[in-house]
Amino acid sequence: MAFLVVGEHAKCTSDLVSFTALQLAFGPIVGLIVGGVAGWLAKRAGTDGWMDEVFEGPLALATAALAYALAQETCGNGFISVFVAGLVFGHMLEGKCKFILEFAEAEGHVLVLLAFLIFGAVMVPGVIADVNWIMVLYAFLSLTIIRLLPVAISLVGTGVSLPTVAFLGWFGPRGLASILFGLLVLEQLQSAGEKPF
Repeated sequence: MAFLVVGEHAKCTSDLVSFTALQLAFGPIVGLIVGGVAGWLAKRAGTDGWMDEVFEGPLALATAALAYALAQETCGNGFISVFVAGLVFGHMLEGKCKFILEFAEAEGHVLVLLAFLIFGAVMVPGVIADVNWIMVLYAFLSLTIIRLLPVAISLVGTGVSLPTVAFLGWFGPRGLASILFGLLVLEQLQSAGEKPF
């Protein structure tokens, strides 16, 4: 993925080491600045009554979007920038982030569903004609044994009951990050003029 991104962002640098250094340096710096300013503004606006509580959730979302966009423009890593911005934003508000949790419960679920919809709309039509029984078998195994076995192994010796192990393996993290990374690779391949499938 890094090699693909280097080709796409030739304006930043053509050297992979320099590119990686820029990603790791500018991502956190942008996150610190954006998260700090947004956190200070949110705290000040809340204290002085300039902003109604209903707009605090969208402010957090706008902070994430701004941190990502600015990091990308400065050759930094957008994901690192957003993570750091969130840390600083939360610290600036001194743990008073109830609105973010409420926002994540409602709008966050909608955004996750939207990501799955986009994945289905973008990825599946390009490969559906080439699906064979081996792929179907692997998908089935990935959703069952391959998914459950590492969880079961990691819980050996903890005294957790078998039904709990099964529950944790089945309902654990569902792979939204994998979908996101897959879409990023697809985008980079398409922008480089290569056929992804």
